[in-house]
Amino acid sequence: MRYATIDIIICPNCRFYPLEVISFETQTVSKKTIEISIPFCRTYCGLKKAFLTNVEAKTMVDCKLCLTIDIIWGLVLCPHCCSWYPIISGLPLLYPNYLKNNRRIKALYNLFEKRFSDALTKFLHRCK
Repeated sequence: MRYATIDIIICPNCRFYPLEVISFETQTVSKKTIEISIPFCRTYCGLKKAFLTNVEAKTMVDCKLCLTIDIIWGLVLCPHCCSWYPIISGLPLLYPNYLKNNRRIKALYNLFEKRFSDALTKFLHRCK
């Protein structure tokens, strides 16, 4: 998952925007020689955790650098309803609460909780 993804997703439970992203493991991919418009994100920069409403925010964003960072393992948090969604092997699992009891989805969440229990507790503690 790239940080730019945060600009286009909302919380499946409460529809809040923007969500927070916390990366546990990242990977840098090679820079491609493609032309992108700057800023790449329309409303919110997930890397800088800032809205792009003012001119200063647009000048401080390094979009080409941002697009070379892949989040392999991480966490997507909703600060409004305190829902959390794991990023596993680069894929954000944005399942609403009513689907989290599915056997396969629950297994993925359990895998994530076992691997990152300390970090998960740390970040979820601030929601309570």
